Amino acid sequence: MKHSVAIAAICAAMALFSSQALADDHEHDRDRCTLNGGFTGEVAVTSIKDALALKDDDKVVVEAKIVKQTGKKTYIISDESGQAEAEISRKDFCGQTVGPDDTVRIFGEIDREFGKSFIDADYLVMLNKK
Repeated sequence: MKHSVAIAAICAAMALFSSQALADDHEHDRDRCTLNGGFTGEVAVTSIKDALALKDDDKVVVEAKIVKQTGKKTYIISDESGQAEAEISRKDFCGQTVGPDDTVRIFGEIDREFGKSFIDADYLVMLNKK
């Protein structure tokens, strides 16, 4: 009986701390999208072709058009060098509406799963609105 109470207390504490950590992460994501200012110089941009040759978890920045949505969070992105699949969550759009003619800068990392590479977005920035 004592063990059951102790286990229940530990589970409750873990749930409380886990939900607080998720809330903190959510606040961080929201802040990233609403803060003003930042670096105005050049950013090292990689072509999609070169990005797909990088190692798993390598950070990457690509400039591309989002040409088609293929799933809830999956899209086909395209630049002059080719196409790739990208995972972009709603929060990664930072409230921006993007169409297939718009060019965006996608900040993220390379994700390799089951022999397939894709770009996992952290956030994106609209470069031009058409």
